[in-house]
Amino acid sequence: MIGLSLSDFCDLTPPEFEQVCAAYEDHRLNEYQATHRNAWERMRFLALFFLLPYSKKDLKVNDIVVFDWEKKKAIGCADKIKKVNSKEAYQAAVEKFNSK
Repeated sequence: MIGLSLSDFCDLTPPEFEQVCAAYEDHRLNEYQATHRNAWERMRFLALFFLLPYSKKDLKVNDIVVFDWEKKKAIGCADKIKKVNSKEAYQAAVEKFNSK
């Protein structure tokens, strides 16, 4: 539980109080999202164990379902790798280091 003493509350200016409220709301939202994600991941894990005896291949957790928050991480990382490892990026790096 996040608490604010009476003396600390009285010392706050309105903009400071607004920032405290925004931080508290962010904290609550992050806490809710973490709980929500954990519940969905537990359900996916249970589904995996219910399906394993009936599957002819070895199933992994991501074979059941890939959640939106997992897709964003994978897509963002792959885009960065392609851009960094491109032929143009290599030539730009060679020219940069040869000019010094």
